[in-house]
Amino acid sequence: MKEKLEGLITPLNRVDEGASRVEGWIVVAIMSAMLLVGVAQVVARKFFDTGISFADTFLRQMVPWVGLIGAAIAAQENRNIAIDAITRILPPIGRLLARLLISILIFVVCVIFIRAGIEYWRFMGAEEAYRGARLFGIPIWRFHIVYPIAFTLIGFHQLVKFLLDIIGLCTGRYDLVKRADEGGLQTGEEGA
Repeated sequence: MKEKLEGLITPLNRVDEGASRVEGWIVVAIMSAMLLVGVAQVVARKFFDTGISFADTFLRQMVPWVGLIGAAIAAQENRNIAIDAITRILPPIGRLLARLLISILIFVVCVIFIRAGIEYWRFMGAEEAYRGARLFGIPIWRFHIVYPIAFTLIGFHQLVKFLLDIIGLCTGRYDLVKRADEGGLQTGEEGA
């Protein structure tokens, strides 16, 4: 049983890190596009007395994407919630139990926010004021899908941490999920 559980450590870490890598690429792509559009807007206004018609709307719609997907990356890197003052005085099993509790709470909050994000997205689609506004031919309200997507990603990362901590509890290895200042997640081979 212990070997089977330990066999899950590396695949869980790989999936978690792979998802985070894709999230990072998305943030880099969006930030690059935002930078290009922002600079082009400044140049157009400064030197050509004109502007880019979609620039402000585009930048406004992309800010939540960068912020929330960045929050998902922070969740994967274990940089989202830190209660260091309490956990530093706890023994390893106490730290593990505290992490389990925090992971469960964050996951529950994410589920609530996913539902709220879906309702918000539906509300925005039904709202007359938002139906007409478009960016690249896409109704503006559709860009708000980032809220349920991002909280799904954050919840996923917390679920992986929870599973790793459960495996640690069952196998007596309390270090499977490291604090951010200790280098993030480690695979089963490194923690042995």
